[in-house]
Amino acid sequence: MNTYRNVVSFYQLHGHKNPKPQTPNPKPTHIIDRWILTRLSQTVSAMTQHLDSYEIVEAARVLEALVLDMSTWWLRRSRERLKAGDEAAHATLRFVLAETAKLLAPFVPFLAEETWMALGYDESVHLTLWPEAAGETDTLLISAMDDVRTITSALLDARTRAKILVRQPLARAVIKNVPRLLAPELVTVLQEE
Repeated sequence: MNTYRNVVSFYQLHGHKNPKPQTPNPKPTHIIDRWILTRLSQTVSAMTQHLDSYEIVEAARVLEALVLDMSTWWLRRSRERLKAGDEAAHATLRFVLAETAKLLAPFVPFLAEETWMALGYDESVHLTLWPEAAGETDTLLISAMDDVRTITSALLDARTRAKILVRQPLARAVIKNVPRLLAPELVTVLQEE
């Protein structure tokens, strides 16, 4: 819950100052935005299935994984875009926070309501409809991003062992045994890391 609250606080600090938020699902072009929206859709599907089967703990675990991905990967990779006023990043974050508030509502109703109001909505989150998954989940994008995250983690470990500071750019890195060919957009994300 604190991780989610911290992401909301970051949004309030760097978010677009639109008092009447737009709720339609954004259509981003940036790969990291497409990834978090796919993760959101995957989470909505899984949570709906778990809650329909009265598997409360499993539903909460799926939601926790989304919040951690949003905080530790999407927000970390998008922080500079948000600070620079990138409208697509703002729209994506607002949408994901709002949909996540709807998913949180049965578990932590007051936090969900607090977030909903902080996003500028007038009506209670508890009067909204349960979110629906946005079509097919792009499992290839999720798998490819998981590969990028695994490679990034391995590179950070190698840097630590070699005592190379994280902020010191590498001239070159050789990566072996990549499970699949990465799209150029994902290679760019990896290079930035």
